[in-house]
Amino acid sequence: MLRFLLNDLPSAIREYDRAITIKPDFITAYLHKAGTYNSMGKFDLAEKTLRRPAVDGILAKCAG
Repeated sequence: MLRFLLNDLPSAIREYDRAITIKPDFITAYLHKAGTYNSMGKFDLAEKTLRRPAVDGILAKCAG
């Protein structure tokens, strides 16, 4: 998150990837990664990040 706030967006993506590798069900990392891609104008990657199987599974659990 700090990298995002410092506007170092490529480093922020790498940090979110590292967090996701360590804890694949960490939904906040996926959401922040998608938001960072959105800020970079990479809307296709933002959507792809939110559609990842891990995210879909987590959202399904949240929906009941």
